[in-house]
Amino acid sequence: MSLESVFVDAPKGKSGSVVSVNGSASGRYDEKKKARGRWHKATRGTRLFLFGKQREEGEPAPTETTPPPTTETTTDKGGKKNCLAELGRTKSVWSEHVWSTFIHRACSDEDLENSQKGSDLLTEFQRAKFRHFFYHVLDLNSDHVISQEDFDGLNERVRHYMDWSKNCIYYLSLREVHSLFLEHFLTTSTKIASKTFDFCDPFKNLSQDSPDDCAKDCVTIEEWVDVWGLTVGKARKMDDLPMWLQYYPKTLFETINRSGTGEISKKELKLFYTAFMDAGRLGDRALTEQTDQAYSALTCGGDVPLTFHMYKLSFLNFLIGKQPNGPGQFIFGSVESKIVNCMFPIDYSALNSTSEERETYSHAKLDGKGNRKSVIV
Repeated sequence: MSLESVFVDAPKGKSGSVVSVNGSASGRYDEKKKARGRWHKATRGTRLFLFGKQREEGEPAPTETTPPPTTETTTDKGGKKNCLAELGRTKSVWSEHVWSTFIHRACSDEDLENSQKGSDLLTEFQRAKFRHFFYHVLDLNSDHVISQEDFDGLNERVRHYMDWSKNCIYYLSLREVHSLFLEHFLTTSTKIASKTFDFCDPFKNLSQDSPDDCAKDCVTIEEWVDVWGLTVGKARKMDDLPMWLQYYPKTLFETINRSGTGEISKKELKLFYTAFMDAGRLGDRALTEQTDQAYSALTCGGDVPLTFHMYKLSFLNFLIGKQPNGPGQFIFGSVESKIVNCMFPIDYSALNSTSEERETYSHAKLDGKGNRKSVIV
């Protein structure tokens, strides 16, 4: 047998040399392949933990079809052909596993501002003032909502008090301000209602075809307080308020000052309480006491005339005053507040006391109890 017949169809190595029949080169290749297989088997768990599932050497890509296995044969001395190795093996296709979870995203400042209730921006005394405005000025029909009917009744009371005609410029200005007043509260309360989730009807907002379908025509007491909180909760001066609200104290001042002198008298303030609010039901004696208390607070005990400038400052105190420390609580009568008394009240009698009546301070009297009832700072 010639040497050429021995190397018929013999595979070639990586360097291009022909593999001999005695299997010296192919044996080393099989040993390396077995060692590599043992290593892959021993480190399979570690590799899965660190790198996830990976495609092993010789495994086709998931998108490609596995080619059919090919067989390389050699011829031995007896002329028989033996199968050396299968260069291709059929492998299973990769499988992907996706895990999903819900992650709570941190709220931004805008989300916190939108989710915060307007009433939370007000103090308890501010909420009491706006409830007083709701029940004692507008809701005189006691239906517990504010609608166009309530503002129409207020406009008619003002027109009758001022003896205006329906074409009077002052009356038309008053109607325009009250129209913007009601529009602001209806629009804002509608936005608040659209942001709330109704568990009884979760698809309520989706069923609305247009914003006009969910427009409100009245405001409840809770919505009234919430809208006031969003309007004046963060205000610090008159310029921070809406334009209609900045103009509203001028309208009220011109209505109360029927004489047109530029100063509101005590008689005009009493007529305002009688004609526009339910204070007229209190009786003449209670109404007089309330008027005296309010006029004294608004004029600093009668020392300052109640001009438009003073009335505007008092009205601003009514809107943004967080505690009962100013005259704003008497703009629409006396507000009943549940605020507890101050822990350290001011003792004005000590300011008028003589030096003999005062107890001189000394370190020696710190150990014992003195006769001091107040301290002059």
